[in-house]
Amino acid sequence: MGVAATAQALVVVPALKRGRTLSIVNEGPGDAAIKFDGPATVTDVLLKEGDAFSNDNLDFATNVSFINVTLAALPRLRGMLGSGAAS
Repeated sequence: MGVAATAQALVVVPALKRGRTLSIVNEGPGDAAIKFDGPATVTDVLLKEGDAFSNDNLDFATNVSFINVTLAALPRLRGMLGSGAAS
């Protein structure tokens, strides 16, 4: 994360595809929130420092974004996106 309190894209779905699977880990420092298909806010899905998120059978169109929740912390999130054909 480069700028505190500013949502940034974690993964971007390729053109003409849909996001189908996603795995994310929050390496910290601090907590982060993630959101599908829009800019994340601190009230979205919480990923505490050290937590991981993994899900299959998803269907999102544009991106997954994240934002820091812990004030003044710039957490590092790593993720892997699996995409497939748009239905």
